[in-house]
Amino acid sequence: IKAGLLPEGSKIEPWDWWYYAERVRKAKYDLDEELTKPYFHIAHVMKGVFLAANRLYGIKAEPLENVPVYNPGVKTYKITDADGSLVGIFTTDPFPRDSKRGGAWMNNVRDQYVDENGNEVRPIIVNVCNFTEYLSIDNVQTAFHEFGHALHGLLSKCRYPSVSGTSVKRDFVEMFSQFNENWAFQPDLLK
Repeated sequence: IKAGLLPEGSKIEPWDWWYYAERVRKAKYDLDEELTKPYFHIAHVMKGVFLAANRLYGIKAEPLENVPVYNPGVKTYKITDADGSLVGIFTTDPFPRDSKRGGAWMNNVRDQYVDENGNEVRPIIVNVCNFTEYLSIDNVQTAFHEFGHALHGLLSKCRYPSVSGTSVKRDFVEMFSQFNENWAFQPDLLK
């Protein structure tokens, strides 16, 4: 195969996408992602995730110490609005372990809703991933993607839990996470 061209009569199937995308990336950019990982320590990536959310929505993330967590690698944050009011609690479980399935996802531990007395109940959101201490470019984008789901849950303001946060139609669920991916490699955040 010359310069990424397929033999005549070949057909690329959907499952071939990543194979050929990697070949084109290698041919065009010759990027070794292992060389970029030292620049993307998990703590720095999370600072960037929170900085983007602060600039976009005015919210702040403050680490919560001495709260019970189900694993020592789990970190918990109090998310507040610009006026200091509680937006919700955010927990991140970034590292792999034997008892954890692969992949990355967001869960609502508690949905946002309004109770029977008219009191607003703020959400508790968790992002679960399987990152190493230093992230690949793809993992950086995944961190922003999953926090987009978390933002969807955290910023929810509705009466009923059945439509709170990500409890919406499937393609609408992905809108906020994909929007949030756009901020992962903004030059001012990379600084």
